[in-house]
Amino acid sequence: MKRIVLTGGGTAGHVSPNQALIPHLLEEGWDIHYIGTKNGIERTLIEPMQGVTYHAVSCAAISIGKTSPIPSASSRARSRASASSAG
Repeated sequence: MKRIVLTGGGTAGHVSPNQALIPHLLEEGWDIHYIGTKNGIERTLIEPMQGVTYHAVSCAAISIGKTSPIPSASSRARSRASASSAG
Protein backbone atom coordinates (compact mmCIF):
# COMPACT_ATOMS: atom_id res chain seq x y z
CA MET A 1 0.00 0.00 0.00
CA LYS A 2 1.17 3.51 -0.78
CA ARG A 3 1.59 5.80 2.23
CA ILE A 4 1.43 9.57 2.38
CA VAL A 5 1.98 11.99 5.26
CA LEU A 6 0.14 15.30 5.20
CA THR A 7 0.41 18.24 7.54
CA GLY A 8 -0.97 21.71 7.92
CA GLY A 9 -2.38 23.74 10.71
CA GLY A 10 -2.66 27.05 12.41
CA THR A 11 -5.62 28.13 10.33
CA ALA A 12 -8.34 26.32 8.45
CA GLY A 13 -6.85 27.81 5.29
CA HIS A 14 -3.89 25.49 5.72
CA VAL A 15 -6.11 22.49 6.49
CA SER A 16 -8.95 22.73 3.97
CA PRO A 17 -6.82 21.81 0.91
CA ASN A 18 -5.90 18.59 2.70
CA GLN A 19 -9.56 17.95 3.50
CA ALA A 20 -10.35 18.23 -0.20
CA LEU A 21 -7.45 15.97 -1.19
CA ILE A 22 -8.00 13.17 1.35
CA PRO A 23 -11.11 11.57 -0.24
CA HIS A 24 -9.31 11.32 -3.59
CA LEU A 25 -6.24 9.76 -1.99
CA LEU A 26 -8.43 7.23 -0.17
CA GLU A 27 -10.13 6.29 -3.46
CA GLU A 28 -6.69 5.59 -4.90
CA GLY A 29 -5.78 3.33 -1.98
CA TRP A 30 -3.37 5.55 -0.08
CA ASP A 31 -2.61 4.94 3.62
CA ILE A 32 -2.96 8.50 4.95
CA HIS A 33 -1.22 9.87 8.03
CA TYR A 34 -1.70 13.44 9.18
CA ILE A 35 0.63 15.32 11.51
CA GLY A 36 -0.92 18.20 13.40
CA THR A 37 -1.01 19.86 16.78
CA LYS A 38 -2.70 18.56 19.89
CA ASN A 39 -5.02 21.55 20.22
CA GLY A 40 -5.20 23.08 16.76
CA ILE A 41 -8.09 23.39 14.37
CA GLU A 42 -6.51 20.72 12.18
CA ARG A 43 -7.22 18.12 14.87
CA THR A 44 -10.89 19.10 14.99
CA LEU A 45 -11.19 18.96 11.21
CA ILE A 46 -8.97 16.02 10.25
CA GLU A 47 -8.96 13.51 13.13
CA PRO A 48 -12.65 12.54 12.69
CA MET A 49 -12.13 11.71 9.00
CA GLN A 50 -12.41 8.00 8.28
CA GLY A 51 -9.26 6.44 6.84
CA VAL A 52 -6.83 9.01 8.28
CA THR A 53 -4.42 8.29 11.12
CA TYR A 54 -3.86 11.51 13.07
CA HIS A 55 -0.56 12.07 14.88
CA ALA A 56 -0.69 14.91 17.41
CA VAL A 57 2.53 16.75 18.23
CA SER A 58 3.39 19.76 20.33
CA CYS A 59 4.13 22.62 18.03
CA ALA A 60 5.03 26.23 18.64
CA ALA A 61 4.35 29.10 16.32
CA ILE A 62 7.46 30.68 14.90
CA SER A 63 7.56 34.40 15.52
CA ILE A 64 9.62 36.45 13.10
CA GLY A 65 10.20 40.07 14.01
CA LYS A 66 9.28 42.95 11.77
CA THR A 67 12.86 44.14 11.59
CA SER A 68 14.59 40.77 11.19
CA PRO A 69 13.85 37.69 9.09
CA ILE A 70 15.55 35.55 11.77
CA PRO A 71 13.25 33.86 14.32
CA SER A 72 13.69 35.06 17.89
CA ALA A 73 15.60 33.00 20.46
CA SER A 74 12.35 32.03 22.20
CA SER A 75 10.86 30.88 18.88
CA ARG A 76 13.95 28.77 18.18
CA ALA A 77 13.71 27.19 21.65
CA ARG A 78 10.00 26.39 21.15
CA SER A 79 10.79 24.90 17.74
CA ARG A 80 13.46 22.63 19.25
CA ALA A 81 10.97 21.47 21.91
CA SER A 82 8.37 20.81 19.21
CA ALA A 83 10.83 18.74 17.18
CA SER A 84 11.73 16.73 20.26
CA SER A 85 8.08 15.92 20.93
CA ALA A 86 7.73 14.50 17.43
CA GLY A 87 10.26 11.80 18.26
